[in-house]
Amino acid sequence: AMESRTASASTPRLTARAPAWRSGDRRRGSSPVPRRALNPARRRGLVRVRSGSAEEGPGETRVEPRLPVGLEAPPRWDLVHARAVSAYAEILMHRRDAQKVLRKALRPEWPGFDETSGWAGDARGGGVNNAERAAIAEAVLGMEVNRLNLAWLVVDRARSAYEESLHAAGGIEAFGVDALEETLRGHADVSRAEKTKNAETETEAHVPLPRARYVAAASAMLDLHWMRERVVSNEFHRDRLAVLRGGAKIQGDAWPDAADAKLAVAHSVPKWFAARLIEERGVEGASALASALSRKAPLTVRRNALKCDSNETLMRALAAEDVPAKPFSGSKETLSRGAPDALSFDCGRPRLGIFGLETYRLGFFEVQDAGSQCIVSAVTQGIDETREIYGETSTLKPIKVLDACCGNGGKTLALASSLGARESQNPHRADAGYRIDCFDVDARRLRHLVAATRRAGCENVTRVVTKLDLRAVAAANVEANKYDAVLVDVPCSSAGALRRFPSLRWEMEEVKTRLDVWDDAEVDERGSEDVKDRRISDSGRFYDDSEDFSDGHDAIDGDVASASGRSDRTLTRSFPATQRRILRDAAALVRAGGVLVYATCSVLRSENEDVASWFEDAFAETFEPFAFPAGWPAADAENASSSSTTTTTHVVGLTPDAHGTDGFFIARWRRKR
Repeated sequence: AMESRTASASTPRLTARAPAWRSGDRRRGSSPVPRRALNPARRRGLVRVRSGSAEEGPGETRVEPRLPVGLEAPPRWDLVHARAVSAYAEILMHRRDAQKVLRKALRPEWPGFDETSGWAGDARGGGVNNAERAAIAEAVLGMEVNRLNLAWLVVDRARSAYEESLHAAGGIEAFGVDALEETLRGHADVSRAEKTKNAETETEAHVPLPRARYVAAASAMLDLHWMRERVVSNEFHRDRLAVLRGGAKIQGDAWPDAADAKLAVAHSVPKWFAARLIEERGVEGASALASALSRKAPLTVRRNALKCDSNETLMRALAAEDVPAKPFSGSKETLSRGAPDALSFDCGRPRLGIFGLETYRLGFFEVQDAGSQCIVSAVTQGIDETREIYGETSTLKPIKVLDACCGNGGKTLALASSLGARESQNPHRADAGYRIDCFDVDARRLRHLVAATRRAGCENVTRVVTKLDLRAVAAANVEANKYDAVLVDVPCSSAGALRRFPSLRWEMEEVKTRLDVWDDAEVDERGSEDVKDRRISDSGRFYDDSEDFSDGHDAIDGDVASASGRSDRTLTRSFPATQRRILRDAAALVRAGGVLVYATCSVLRSENEDVASWFEDAFAETFEPFAFPAGWPAADAENASSSSTTTTTHVVGLTPDAHGTDGFFIARWRRKR
């Protein structure tokens, strides 16, 4: 009944390629009612219907729901467009996180941001179906990821358009050029507009513009984004699309002359980040990596060996729930040695979500990037190799592992899965067991770990330890109390995870990715003393974090955001300095012959190779490099791509362009006996 109703002749009609858009129950013909005037029943999509006739009196009032939009109906593109524009205008104007704003835009009865009555994004009690939610999310996050690129092209094409075409489209103001210039000036320093300086500080000031400018900018960006992605054609924006198609640019689009600015605009990354990538990887390598960081990340899961005996069993169970999966293959090579239990979902996120799958509720798998799984393999495979070297494979001593920056416990669960599988396959170790200690300075994140370990079947082998516990282990200098392996997945800029967090690229601060001079001197001065004294310093990660964070309870691990919504990027003064402190403190917890693994989700040298080199210089007397097999984490050295090492090395970098994973760095050492 809903789809049989048609919009009035004056209603703007947007059409998708297939199927054609239908207006649905939009009540276009009725007079708009201000949202504030709606009573609670009407806000819930209910209308009051009176029984009885006028002669009989008012009669009895009953409440009936309006017809909801069909769950499988095609998107109402005017609603999608209105919601996406309203949300993204808010993101541009107030520099808010796109995913947080998006969560509001997906609510069925969302009123928008400062919208007038009759706003096209009002669902009017009909709700928002799955197709519309997906389209809104794609539009908002697509604009956020491609913010610089879209802004540059809209401004450049609008300014170079034929005068008559620009006039027919509503003039330069219709494209929100001044708001887009502000975006270009803030992230790429390529705006043609003059910068506004603060008279007192001589720094660039953010001068808010009227909201209408940001709405125009967001609308133009969405039109260009949809036109490029061939998602939807806007028949009533033909004049604007004629400008955005670049009809006057016979020679093509003009790009900035400087290499860093050109890469920033072409791949939509901050200019400073583009410059660093070029400096460390060259123009070609930087372009490939930046392009990969702007593409949508795959949905990768890890089989839980404690609950599911093989990848084939898991794939069959998922297929029974209409979720096709296959072994993770990466971009240029497989990661069979680093991530043997990794599977990728062919069709992306399931229609009912991950939590709706029975296989997930049974603990058969966890969502985890293949690169993160490689970090865990570096630990567990290192334990196996060390025990073989020292002839400890048949001993019944329990294996003890510390996940020093465990966060929500993703790697803790992977450690339990891997160690559990090894124990069950080794008859000499079947009764020895293993234990995984978890630590994080943000106790709120550890709350989720309890439920997660119970579902994964490893609650009896994992436990949460405190700073006092770790201080006691370091100070006692008793080898039996120390750990066979310590994993430190340290706080970092998360530059390798940009494709999973669209707003992250605009929140990163270059100054925090460089080592503070004072911090460098302080860490170097105290580094070796702490290991010799077998103690963790009072300024260290495990005791008092006041030097690095606003307070000791809000610091978090290498994940992007804390449970409170605050992130490492806002709490840390210098990531390299914090990383050195954590690595220094963790070194005191490793037993003789034990393994120490350092990991980040960054692709910047200052957080990766530079920190590893510092550690090797400062702890040369007590630790030695513990090399990975040639070609690791690929199947073998012969099948490894040029991006992997064909010789043995103790440091490995993973990137989305070469491996299909997020960007990770892994370094491994072994304590001398």
